[in-house]
Amino acid sequence: MIDQKPLGGVRVLDLTRVLAGPFCTMNLADLGAEVIKIEMPGRGDDSRNFAPTMPSGDSGYFYSVNRGKRSIELNLKTEAGRAIFWRLVDTADVIVENNRRGSLARLGLDYDAIRARKPSIVYASLNCYGYDGPWSDRPGWEQLAQATSGIQVRHGGRDGAPTLLPYAVNDYGTGLMGAYAVALALHERNLSGQGQAVDSGLARTAGLLQSPFFLDYQGLHRQELEGPGVRGWSTASRLYPTTDGWIYVHCADVSAWQRLLALPAFAAVRHAAGQYPDPHGPGHADAPLAKELSTIFAREPSAHWLDALKPHGISVVQNVTIPDFRYDPSVRQAGLIVTRAHPERGNVDHLGTPAHLSGTPMRLGTPTPVPGGNTREILQELGYAAAEIEQYIAQGVVRAV
Repeated sequence: MIDQKPLGGVRVLDLTRVLAGPFCTMNLADLGAEVIKIEMPGRGDDSRNFAPTMPSGDSGYFYSVNRGKRSIELNLKTEAGRAIFWRLVDTADVIVENNRRGSLARLGLDYDAIRARKPSIVYASLNCYGYDGPWSDRPGWEQLAQATSGIQVRHGGRDGAPTLLPYAVNDYGTGLMGAYAVALALHERNLSGQGQAVDSGLARTAGLLQSPFFLDYQGLHRQELEGPGVRGWSTASRLYPTTDGWIYVHCADVSAWQRLLALPAFAAVRHAAGQYPDPHGPGHADAPLAKELSTIFAREPSAHWLDALKPHGISVVQNVTIPDFRYDPSVRQAGLIVTRAHPERGNVDHLGTPAHLSGTPMRLGTPTPVPGGNTREILQELGYAAAEIEQYIAQGVVRAV
């Protein structure tokens, strides 16, 4: 029977931690790859203790990016641990790591060493600044990538203080770029039989996500909106407050703008009918008009404006909270948010699969494993006898739960 998973039959060794690397391998798992997460005994993935949000001190990040994997706790600093790892390498197609440059080389587990034994291996390295250039030896994480790429200045506004972007956009973006690069490298390997090294970094992703702002040429005048006070591109495309929240109103063309002003509620601002604001360009000059519309929208609840504007072909949506989105029946029906049982946490809500393939659909893997929860079965698959496994456990080479 043909495996109907896009990456069915591919084995990935996951040496990553925190966010970007684990999110990369989670996406590979969703696409059907078998992912074995390798963690240091007793320490596990640092994301378990990163930005703690639970009474136990564990972080929600760990549970959100490690589904679909099996876990073995293996001490690569020991000779016996590296011997086990090499046996795993012989069965693997892909290795993904996000350590500082040189750290795995000191253990003899860098790309050159792996390639010498297995030329077909795809070896992906993800860090903050990439693996070449003068910054490649720097340690780094999300906030540093933001700071070194201009994101925090743009978010805070050039005339104000830099402001932290409060979600890990570069971590998740780098995870996606890493999975994309691995898939391309596997495609090439299927043609040539040869593996290769691929790498990316958070600061590189930050450049990708801001690519329009790095464009420059003689005569270009920068007018992009920025700063925490930005509510939209113009009066015609903007967030407006209501009595019970916020809505986003978008008039795509002059006709939609005129239909908006034709409604009785906007009689006081019809004088602006000939001053159509460009919904796709920055609206610095129409701030007084936006203030007038804000006053009008603030007189009624969001539902009123949705009922009033939609029949006239004016785009309008209610601004919702994370819980609103999480429990929306349509979101649940689409499988974007799912609830499943976890061995440590009971019923857990988490992200489903955002991309749909009609012929080879992505499928959710098993919930995030307990660190070391698959140690014994993985070693047994590699041919280790029960007595050897127990000896390794006693010596601290591996840990099993």
